[in-house]
Amino acid sequence: GMVIVATESAIDNAKAAAVQIHHLLGIQPFARCFEMKEACYAATPAIQLAKDYLAQRPNEKVLVIASDTARYGIHSGGEPTQGAGAVAMMISHNPSILKLNDDAVAYTEDVYDFWRPTGHQYPLVAGALSKDAYIKSFQESWNEYARRHNKTLADFASLCFHVPFTKMGQKALDSIINHADETTQDRLNSSYQDAVDYNRYVGNIYTGSL
Repeated sequence: GMVIVATESAIDNAKAAAVQIHHLLGIQPFARCFEMKEACYAATPAIQLAKDYLAQRPNEKVLVIASDTARYGIHSGGEPTQGAGAVAMMISHNPSILKLNDDAVAYTEDVYDFWRPTGHQYPLVAGALSKDAYIKSFQESWNEYARRHNKTLADFASLCFHVPFTKMGQKALDSIINHADETTQDRLNSSYQDAVDYNRYVGNIYTGSL
C-alpha cells in the first residue's frame, strides 16, 4: 500500500513524515511513503491519488494523513484563526464512509495571497486578496463542474469547504446559492453550519480543515 502525509508544516526538507509514520505504526516494509505539499489543497489530491492507485490494486489500502500547524505572529491578522491538528483516512477499494466519483474538476491560478518563503517562521498573508481568490476559485470550479456534468445545487445534499475561518466557506456558498430554490438553500446552509462546529474547536489546520 501507501502512506501519504499532506502537509505544509514539514519538519524536514528531504525526509517525508510519512516514513516516520510508517515506522511508528509498524507497517510492512513494501509500502510507498511520501509527502505532498500544496498549501491547503494537499490532502485532496492525496485522496484522489490514493483512489487512482487502488483502482489498479484493489486488495491494497492507502493511509492518508492531513496534518498541519497554523501559526501566525502575535497581534497579526491571522492570529485568531491559528490552530493545529491532523486527520487520518484509510482509503480502500470498498469504502464504508465515503465513495469518490470520477467527475472532479480542478482549477489553478498563480496568486500570491498566502505563501511562506523558505526560512520564514510565519506565512505571509494578503487577507483581502486571499478571500477574493478563494471565492473566485470556488465559483470557477463550481461553474465548470455544473457545465460539464449538467448539475445544479439541488443535486447535492451538502457541500464541503476548506475552512480557514468559519465564515469563509459561507461567503463562498453565499456567492452562488441564490441560484438555488429555497429548500436547497436551507439544506446547504444548515449542513454547512453543522460541519463547521468541528472547525470552531480546532481552528485552521490548513489541508486538514476540509
